[in-house]
Amino acid sequence: MAHHRHRPMLHRARALAIAAVLALVVPAAFAQAARSDATGAALATERYYSSYDNDAAAAQPGAESAALATERYLSSYGTPEPLGAPTTTAPAGDGGPSWTASIFGGALLIVAAAGLGVLAGRMTVRPRGAGARPFA
Repeated sequence: MAHHRHRPMLHRARALAIAAVLALVVPAAFAQAARSDATGAALATERYYSSYDNDAAAAQPGAESAALATERYLSSYGTPEPLGAPTTTAPAGDGGPSWTASIFGGALLIVAAAGLGVLAGRMTVRPRGAGARPFA
């Protein structure tokens, strides 16, 4: 039976496919469980309020009392100071190189890195076969 070199690649591809499917399915399952937990929590709150023979809406504070509570809370921090007039000062000088120069410099660095990679690859000595001399 011949040894096939492509088998490990198939195993990796199969493992990657399984991981991708799990990455898509598992969060959806947790989201569904969280959604049902939120619905259950809302129903439990409703049952709690209805156990006092009151409507759940009546147990909730009205908009006016909620606004008053918010106002009392915010006023506990004191009276805010009014903001002064905005100052109009010019920018503090040049902020560095322009966008064009930055993009050109980045592209130049990418080309330099690719060139160094090609140069290093050509300088690497690889013996060919068992009887090959390494520095011939």
